Amino acid sequence: MAARVVEVELVGPRAGTSCVLAGFEFVGGVARVPADAQSALDILATYHSAYPRESRDFEAAQAKWEERQWKGDSAGEASSTKEVARAREAVEDLKAELEASRREREELAARLARAEGAKSGSTPAPEASAAPATESQEKPPKPGKAAK
Repeated sequence: MAARVVEVELVGPRAGTSCVLAGFEFVGGVARVPADAQSALDILATYHSAYPRESRDFEAAQAKWEERQWKGDSAGEASSTKEVARAREAVEDLKAELEASRREREELAARLARAEGAKSGSTPAPEASAAPATESQEKPPKPGKAAK
């Protein structure tokens, strides 16, 4: 008569992996353990988060793991949802900084153009200095004529 075995499944970060734990080979996160090896079952549950399939312990451990993943509590790490939110916030901050730099560059380019115009004796049209930034202002101004 063959000994009865219990399929034990890993819960948590090792779920679905193949490895050897406490002398038992897990393939795809599942190992076959003799049903009468209660000490081995206890060790696998306590130290490796491996529980007999369809047991209350397995269901409770699985639910707890999923809840921790949802809340972002696992081992003190932030959940991917929190990381994505932080990354989005950082991107928005960078976009705002980039926009401020672009505006500052346009203002400096306009001041330089006015200064070069005043230096050469011509005054820019009132429209040009008060006009909002245009594509032509996006490019850096061409250098003025070289001083002799």
